[in-house]
Amino acid sequence: MSTFNSVSKMLPYSCPENYSCKPFVRELIGLEKAYEPFWFTATREQCNFPVFLDPNEKRPIELSPHCALLEEGIPVVTGTERLFFLLCRIDAMRCKGIVGRDINRKVKLYNECNTLLLRISSLRKEYVQLSGTLQEGEFFSRIKRIADKLKVAKIPDNAKRYYQIHLLEMGDVYLNASKEWRQADSFKGCDYYNCDSLFKKVKSYADRGDIISTTGPINDLEFLNGINVSLVDISNISQSSFIQLKVAGRPRVIWTLFNEAGDDYQYCSYRHQPLSDEQTVEFNAIVDLIRNCIRLEYLIEPHVDPYALWLYDLNQEVEDPFKADIGPIYSESSLNFLRRFKANHILITPKLGYVDLTSSKDIKRLNRLDALEIAHICNQERSEEFVKNLVRAWYELDPAIYLQFCSLKGWKEAFENYFLSISEEFEDCLSRIKDAGFYDKFVYFFGEKRLQLLHDQISNDSFAECD
Repeated sequence: MSTFNSVSKMLPYSCPENYSCKPFVRELIGLEKAYEPFWFTATREQCNFPVFLDPNEKRPIELSPHCALLEEGIPVVTGTERLFFLLCRIDAMRCKGIVGRDINRKVKLYNECNTLLLRISSLRKEYVQLSGTLQEGEFFSRIKRIADKLKVAKIPDNAKRYYQIHLLEMGDVYLNASKEWRQADSFKGCDYYNCDSLFKKVKSYADRGDIISTTGPINDLEFLNGINVSLVDISNISQSSFIQLKVAGRPRVIWTLFNEAGDDYQYCSYRHQPLSDEQTVEFNAIVDLIRNCIRLEYLIEPHVDPYALWLYDLNQEVEDPFKADIGPIYSESSLNFLRRFKANHILITPKLGYVDLTSSKDIKRLNRLDALEIAHICNQERSEEFVKNLVRAWYELDPAIYLQFCSLKGWKEAFENYFLSISEEFEDCLSRIKDAGFYDKFVYFFGEKRLQLLHDQISNDSFAECD
């Protein structure tokens, strides 16, 4: 009976359903053996998510400050080379192995081929020769060289058979992928293909079977229950999907904030703290409300959730890159952000339903409200941002409707602040009110002296407080 079968009898679950590996088991037999049902499965399911084989984030050495915060355990990483870059940066005493996790099977094949080449190469130079860019017509001769070395390599029988069965399709993905990125200076410090010491470090994990790659959503990590997942590196997945990790413990989550056009990258992280069931229900309810109310105009790929991308884009300013958990992330910080957004930008009325105050088209629907409905809105406690949204809607709202919203608490102050910052709109706003015949009523409400003072401040391009 194999070691794996013997050990699996100790486990309280069937395998692979509800499979969980206890920490002492992992130490005895390695990730490759302990989680054989998950990496050994060569799924042929098609995925509509595009495949990214080349590294899509540069300067991975900047991951180091985030890696320094990790506890001892197992990192989980999405993508291809990012997995191997992280092994270069993480303290070997804290990192007991690494798990690749990606929804696209080609990523799995890429990582498995790279892991194989690390295992069968005695020296870095040999690895570079086996893994480098193919010359025209070289594919099958390269595969034969790899197959010959694999045949005599000291690799466990099950793993060796898996590599032999899938060598052609692994090679088709990995060997045909461009390696031109290896010439870039931006990967220094993680360039295990150039540096002997880094190569030996990464190879040591491959040799002992502590690099595995699995196929599936990054959110679904429950199969790793029983070991300490110290890190989940999601790269830029939050640009296209909501992050709701199902994982034991409180791993650090690393993600990438970047502007592709400007090649501007920033690595961010946070400590995972799952929401309670009650908070999750509230989070989903607000997101559903936003989906039904906020109309987005993104031109996006089918795999992208536009509301995940929208939340990602709304939170481009990161105050603390080590506590960056606001965005399409199921976190308390994101929930608080959604609560504020709902209070500031979404109006709910019996007659109109949800009104998006960030949409010029939607705001115009408020012109259908009668005086009693507007009075009801104005009598409720509203945030400053909510009032500001209605102040700056002077062009979308009919002047008669606009003046009725003047009774909102804080409206005068919001009017002053807005037109002191957007002074070029001030005269146009007053002209629109005059043309509609409501100027005298507006002056009476606002106060002639106060309005004159505001006019003088704008005219003189100066700022003064008004009692």
